[in-house]
Amino acid sequence: DMDGWAKQLAQGSVDLVGCRQPAVVPQGWQFRPLMTDRFVVVCGPGHTLAARRRVRLDELGGETWLPAPLPSAARQAFDWLVESSPAPLRTCPIITRVSSVTTALLRAQALLTLLPFSVVRQLVEDGQLVALDIEGEATFEPIGLLVPEGERTTAASTLMRFLEKFAAENPR
Repeated sequence: DMDGWAKQLAQGSVDLVGCRQPAVVPQGWQFRPLMTDRFVVVCGPGHTLAARRRVRLDELGGETWLPAPLPSAARQAFDWLVESSPAPLRTCPIITRVSSVTTALLRAQALLTLLPFSVVRQLVEDGQLVALDIEGEATFEPIGLLVPEGERTTAASTLMRFLEKFAAENPR
């Protein structure tokens, strides 16, 4: 929530901020990207599309969607998908911010959702969810650090170097 950070940044009460790249970097700060991200269409392993090698975007129109909550970047991306769809998309009447509920719904019902890969990566790697291979890729702002341009505390500098090294060694 950049609005909440703005006050803390102005007061100098934070040393580093882990966040997505903001549209506007606050004066006196710089953004250092650590990890790329993208939006993915996700479903449970029992969904009929889960076994498909590749899914065309136009094939998703007949599916039922679990929308992300407002306000969120995933919901904005979903709303764009709804607006660009030639036919109205069916949606599940449940909207939740609780990831375990989202996972349970996707596993129990034939639903799709659109989320940042960074949010569902572990669940996909563990086989609990499936990220569909869809034509094209919806990129998303990278995740990184907002760091002050001037001097930093020793602790902040040490943490920043560690995170940059870790990100470079683990590019997934």
